[in-house]
Amino acid sequence: MAFESAGRRTFWLYLARSVTFDVAIAFLISWLFASPSEFWLFFSVLLAAILLLPIFLGLRSALYKIVVHLFSRRKKIDQLKREFRKAKLPYADAFFRDVDAYLLEVWDEESNATSARKYAGIALGQFSLLPAYSLIDALLAHATSEAALTEYFDEIRPLQSDS
Repeated sequence: MAFESAGRRTFWLYLARSVTFDVAIAFLISWLFASPSEFWLFFSVLLAAILLLPIFLGLRSALYKIVVHLFSRRKKIDQLKREFRKAKLPYADAFFRDVDAYLLEVWDEESNATSARKYAGIALGQFSLLPAYSLIDALLAHATSEAALTEYFDEIRPLQSDS
């Protein structure tokens, strides 16, 4: 099997090692606890449970995070809007629900307040690291930030038109 990159090779080696370990554990437990006539059935069921358990635990965790997010969304949006005001984030004429592009624009523009540029840089760093920890957390953080920015812009829009 030809590997395209070291990263891909590492992935396949890790996968092979973990599946081999799971098969060995299932084989050992089956050998210890199953009768000879039921060995392969016990082994198959146990191996399926070992391989599928992380998937079910991940789905349960994601569902839990979504439910908690739904109940605490309003509080998080209000907290983010307070942080935006404190950082003095500027109004964007063309905000198309792309938080990363807006924050990058704020960070790049040297005429923006230092607090806004620092906040944008920190937020960009958090958004870039979050998917490595948890994809569901990254999606929920982006969705909350987009909603908070939309409400923040709606609040400061009248102030922008007066000046």
